[in-house]
Amino acid sequence: MPDEKGFRTVFLATIFSTPKVISQISIGGVINDYSQVTTIDSSCGKISVVSIGPFKPNDLILIIQMQGAEIDQTDLPSSGSVTNLKNAGFYELAEVSHIAGTTISLKHKLVHTYDPDGKVQVVKIPIYNNAKVTSPLTATTWNGNTGVLALKVNGTLELQADINVNSTGFRGGSLSFGTPDCDEIGYAYPDQSTHAARKGEGVSIANVLTNKGRGANGNGGGGGNEHNGGGGGGSTWLKVGKVEINGVDVQLWLQGGRGERG
Repeated sequence: MPDEKGFRTVFLATIFSTPKVISQISIGGVINDYSQVTTIDSSCGKISVVSIGPFKPNDLILIIQMQGAEIDQTDLPSSGSVTNLKNAGFYELAEVSHIAGTTISLKHKLVHTYDPDGKVQVVKIPIYNNAKVTSPLTATTWNGNTGVLALKVNGTLELQADINVNSTGFRGGSLSFGTPDCDEIGYAYPDQSTHAARKGEGVSIANVLTNKGRGANGNGGGGGNEHNGGGGGGSTWLKVGKVEINGVDVQLWLQGGRGERG
């Protein structure tokens, strides 16, 4: 069953030349480190982040933009449909050259352009010769800025436990309290409205003027209208960016969060 909370991304691929390699190891839990991107210069291969944390030269990293798509904001049946995906879903892999303060310089310029307002994050990817998953492997729960599971295995990945990122992705609509009317049929309501519940997260950043109601939020589910109205459960998967890894195009899909019931 798809995760009702949303986006799930797992990279299990052999990725270009190997920087520092960790020998065979048992893994589980959260294996990645993250930081939110504040500015990015694709042509120069420079990224500024909120916290440099454990990032260091020669690290393999993932750069990925989570949101930033434009959607229909009207109060019509088309409300919430994606009108321009823009850079949402763009991602690529890179190696760290050097670090100064909170700026990461890469060994090569980036292929894509990114908009930090669209929730761009940097993810440190561990590299293993051979790995054995001995306890459930997962990602940090998406907090609006960071959260992805990504790893590289050069040899064999043995699964003795699950890879499970259920309920770690785009968040469902938050709880809200409405009035007990039964005649509200709109698709988009402002955030302060008591006539509808909040929509789930998706590739579009929530708009306080249309953040409630039964209309979708891109690939996020719509909220329920009025008392006990059902939310958009399950939401939808959306085909977004892709990248070439060892001559193979790898497609990324993002799933939105469910809408809250009225």
